[in-house]
Amino acid sequence: MKEFDEQTIWTSDRIPLMASYNKGKMQHSVWVAEAISSNLEVANSKLFDVIPSEVLPKQFSFRRIWQGKGSQTAANKIFLATDDDAVPILCFLLQEQKKLLSVRLQSVELNNEILFDIKPDMSWSIPAIAAAPVIVTRPRAKMGLLPFTDIIALTSDNTLLLYALRSSCSVHKRKTPMEFGSSHKENYLWWL
Repeated sequence: MKEFDEQTIWTSDRIPLMASYNKGKMQHSVWVAEAISSNLEVANSKLFDVIPSEVLPKQFSFRRIWQGKGSQTAANKIFLATDDDAVPILCFLLQEQKKLLSVRLQSVELNNEILFDIKPDMSWSIPAIAAAPVIVTRPRAKMGLLPFTDIIALTSDNTLLLYALRSSCSVHKRKTPMEFGSSHKENYLWWL
């Protein structure tokens, strides 16, 4: 990453993604790690019969799949959530801007490998000073690489919001009364 002047700020333990920040350009980048077919020569030779392919060393390359400009500092927190189709959503908490920036990944299975990319029109931001992935609306459901997770976010006016992500990315606002001690407050449940 040094040749790109990028500082690694997050890596995923579930899917082959990495996020970095370039202070000079004030931009975040998302990179996907991809295996290089360097063992093709070995596979075509007689060594393939003797050495199983799992034992052979693999080489990886990083491909930049997204860039987001305009943040003077690196994201304070990065995490994964999922929509109702189990598609990963990558979330960047930008406390200085009081927002949570989210981008939807797209995946394609090709030759028993899952390739990731990001559609440029599949991103949005919501007001937040703190946020985290939570398992609320689909507690025991798992489909694909990740468990179904929603997003809980705290806004600057101390409102706690639950975002259950929909693949259509349309916003539906639902008011639900919540009781805090003896006083009643209204909380908003947003469906993305």
